[in-house]
Amino acid sequence: AKSRHMLLLWCLGCCLELLGFLENAAALFAKCTSMDVGNPVHAYNRGVVLLRLHQWQAASRDFDLAANHCLEKGWLLPAMLLARRALANLQLQKLPQVWADFELARLRTRFPNFTLGQLQRQMAREELSSYASYRRALTGPPVMRFAAHRHWLAALAGEQLRASEAVQLSLLELLRAVPGLAQVQFDCVPWDAISIVLLRGGQPLLPSYSHVYILFSGELRVLRFVGNALTEAFVARPFLEEERLLSAPSSFCGQQGRQQDGWLVASAHGAGLLQLTMQGMQQMC
Repeated sequence: AKSRHMLLLWCLGCCLELLGFLENAAALFAKCTSMDVGNPVHAYNRGVVLLRLHQWQAASRDFDLAANHCLEKGWLLPAMLLARRALANLQLQKLPQVWADFELARLRTRFPNFTLGQLQRQMAREELSSYASYRRALTGPPVMRFAAHRHWLAALAGEQLRASEAVQLSLLELLRAVPGLAQVQFDCVPWDAISIVLLRGGQPLLPSYSHVYILFSGELRVLRFVGNALTEAFVARPFLEEERLLSAPSSFCGQQGRQQDGWLVASAHGAGLLQLTMQGMQQMC
């Protein structure tokens, strides 16, 4: 009866989270944590809710607790647990820990059956094996050959160069290519609303209507599912047809493709985009 009551509380917590009642969901997951001590699922779920509530420190503690419970049981650390703990620690500026968790999550996808110790030994063999070596690489030889680390390079370079007027002027020229922004002035640009997205060849982009995207290098292929090709083998190998090609410079908002069923996939040489929030876009209009 006790386990059934706990399961009902957990289900109710999940429903409340989906409906947006985050404080209530966090309270129910806390009850589950106290009733089912040692189960990492409850600490993880509460951490996810706290992350959505911007309670970074508490979320980080819950993800640590969930990870410890996994290790105590001999379970593999899920990639989503590592990634979400990294997102919480990013807000706390614990960048070495963020680096480590994102790298462990990346390696988890390559080596799904590795234990934590095996993943850590694999990380030590990587050419960029730590946050310190990554920072050194920024000022060393060209590092774009490290495809897996491009997101880190873009993020840190963006932080370091954001104050550079020369870089901002270059970004301004790209912004002026967006319809409606041809006359935007330097002082009107909310620089904090702009980020850089770098895609390696074959990597998909999942755009949202909350951002405007400016393709400044490379190409994006617009692929869509072909309706008359949906056979019994569809699940095993869906058929995709290239509808068109987006080449730099171009801009768009939201999904691409006929009837909004398209996928955006970087061409063989990759693609670089500016990502501007719609709130930042409205400030400039």
